Amino acid sequence: MFLYIVALVVSLLGLVYLLQILFLPAFYQNTVLNRVEEASIHSETTIYAMTHDQDEFDPNLSNLRNFAQDNNLCIFVFDQESIMQFEINPMGTSCYLHYLIKPSARSYTSPSLIMNQYIEQFNDIDDDSYYFKVTPNDQISGQLFYAHRAVIEEAPYYAFINTPFELLDSTIEVLQRQFFLIIIGVLLLGGVIAYLIARLLSQPLIKMSNSAQLLAKGRKNVNFEKGGYLEIDNLADTLNFATQEIAKTDNLRNDLLANISHDIRTPLTMISAYAEMIQDISGDDPEKRNQHLSVIQTEVEQLNKLLTDMMTLSQMQADTTRLISQEFDLNSIVQQVIESFKVVTSTQRVMIEVIGQINHLVVGDEIKVRQVIVNYISNAIKFIGDDGLVLVRLLEIEETGYARIEVEDHGDGIAMEDVPFVWDRYYKVNKNYQRARQGTGLGLAICKAICERGGYPYGVISEVGKGTTFFVEIPLKG
Repeated sequence: MFLYIVALVVSLLGLVYLLQILFLPAFYQNTVLNRVEEASIHSETTIYAMTHDQDEFDPNLSNLRNFAQDNNLCIFVFDQESIMQFEINPMGTSCYLHYLIKPSARSYTSPSLIMNQYIEQFNDIDDDSYYFKVTPNDQISGQLFYAHRAVIEEAPYYAFINTPFELLDSTIEVLQRQFFLIIIGVLLLGGVIAYLIARLLSQPLIKMSNSAQLLAKGRKNVNFEKGGYLEIDNLADTLNFATQEIAKTDNLRNDLLANISHDIRTPLTMISAYAEMIQDISGDDPEKRNQHLSVIQTEVEQLNKLLTDMMTLSQMQADTTRLISQEFDLNSIVQQVIESFKVVTSTQRVMIEVIGQINHLVVGDEIKVRQVIVNYISNAIKFIGDDGLVLVRLLEIEETGYARIEVEDHGDGIAMEDVPFVWDRYYKVNKNYQRARQGTGLGLAICKAICERGGYPYGVISEVGKGTTFFVEIPLKG
């Protein structure tokens, strides 16, 4: 940081040197030329007033004289006979034109032979102006000699303007000395300021770097301190948030491993136990053997479903499964899903009721949408209320162009603080994980992954004691 600020100061000083010292003569000469051209325009206006309106001539001449004094110009105007019409000379004897003409009262009545030569030069050029640099002698510095021709009612008039055109060497030398002192002062002041700023900025960044190294070594309780600057404070807030999320992710990972281990170990233990029972006890008893084999088959199916759901969720989150966009009848899909739950509804006294219908085809991945509806209904049955009713609502939202499926139960509901986490894998409202007998604990996480992958709006609405409604929206055919 310190070196960057010093480099900036040096660059700015170099730019100032180029503009104020190296390029100063050229800049000065260009400025002088612009002022002389402006003076020639004022001179033409004054000449016009002189030939047409004497009342306007005096104020114009006064303005031209003020302009010449302000810009150190001497102006001599002649007619086509080389007779001087008026002069303005705030430079006195240092004016090159004064040196040539040595004006007197006779200059206003008799032609000037010297100026006649310059006037004749206009006969050889097509332009209305020309200029060149002159150096009369060692006592007079280089000057700009500028000539301008103004034609007033076919009568030519000639304005000759002189002004210093070069900076004095002493002026440049003074500027160079002054600039050298400025360089020393600015470098010292800039160095001190750069050091202080670098120190103020680097201290909180060094602390953040040390905290980041601790975080990299596995410490989850690291706190990134703020530094009193907006950008550093924002960075500290971001890093603290990231640290909290890393801690949450680490906890979720540990919970996930524990839950998966529990879900896999339990069926494997039961399969092993019942296999030993068949081998040692019920091998010769067909009835007991079939009971034990039925338990083994049930546990194998549960284990297979868990592994399938884990693979599905992993594929969706890893973006390795391609969703197929196609047109299909959502009403038919809902009826098929409800039909697949007939065994559950008949044995557990559960009733699934459909309200409304979708009058248009929808566009999406039929298999994945079906999986979302299955998981929603399965979850509603798991937490069904005393009325044993699951409501499936079908709505068309014309404003958004989506079909909406809502699955509602009348169970205990979910507290507001727990709602954002129901989509997490193995998340339980009571935080005490128990092995799911009706599912794998991954259903809602799979729903979330499918909806986000397909761009389907989804969500949950719940109130403690009144039940829960999960919904998903599928685009209608355009």
